[in-house]
Amino acid sequence: MPLSNRLTTTTWACLLALALAAVAATVRAADPRELRVQDSGFNLNLEANYSSGDYGTNETTTVWTFPFSLAYETPHTYVVVSIPYVVIDGPGTLVGTGGGTVQHPAGQYMMSSTTSLTGVRGGRGGMGRPAGGAAGESARESGLGDITLSGTYSFFGEDPRLPLFNLTGRVKFPTANEDQRLGSGEFDYAVEGSLSQDWRRWVFYGAIGYEILGDPPGVDLNNVFYGSAGGAFRLPRRQRIGLNLDAAQAASDGADNPLELSAYYSKRLTDVTGIYGYLLKGLSDGSPDWGGGISLSFYF
Repeated sequence: MPLSNRLTTTTWACLLALALAAVAATVRAADPRELRVQDSGFNLNLEANYSSGDYGTNETTTVWTFPFSLAYETPHTYVVVSIPYVVIDGPGTLVGTGGGTVQHPAGQYMMSSTTSLTGVRGGRGGMGRPAGGAAGESARESGLGDITLSGTYSFFGEDPRLPLFNLTGRVKFPTANEDQRLGSGEFDYAVEGSLSQDWRRWVFYGAIGYEILGDPPGVDLNNVFYGSAGGAFRLPRRQRIGLNLDAAQAASDGADNPLELSAYYSKRLTDVTGIYGYLLKGLSDGSPDWGGGISLSFYF
């Protein structure tokens, strides 16, 4: 039985428990991938992301995305627009917010939990998942991907024992060419809540979101819940390592639920630059077999 088929109520309960466990920590809260900012300012992210998988078929689809993200951040708010360039090779079509949902050549769509806010605070913005055009069709296409706009508000007070709670809204604009299989040609909308909490040199965090997917002509997609949970460890010299488990509902009946595990490393190089890199392993046919990426951030 595929691992994704066991993504039942128990799995979702575990994810929720990990998220709630963050509240029980007693040290000052912090974002899992970046310290809270004390002043307002802009930041620019340049990313390169890669994924490869057969998604339960006999053919492999690979996706490269190169998002350019510009954000404005204050101690409580974070607004970001991400503009990706996409290269897809194989029988796939990119659909869903941040390029995270996939239509397989057989016509099944699914939602990847890694679509959590493009470019926000070190997120793996717009990595993308392949999906299919006509069955058996395989071609290389490239061009502008779907632009995403997101906004986050962070709730935290002066009490250092309280966790950080983020509430985020996201819109995907259908700017990609659907005839080139670079997008669905439809708007998508998502809302997401996340918690994070420090405990000594550790950070624990969890998130859950809901996404409304636009229906391409002739396709009826389900709206989906998605979630993630994980932890990070602070190393000396402003470095971090972390591990994430991402899960989601499939966006069509009969498709596998995406489930994947990823590890990341981040470092603040200077006061105005930082790097972030990750590797992921798919644990179901709803996710790529493997992937990875790197980003360079500039703060000004």
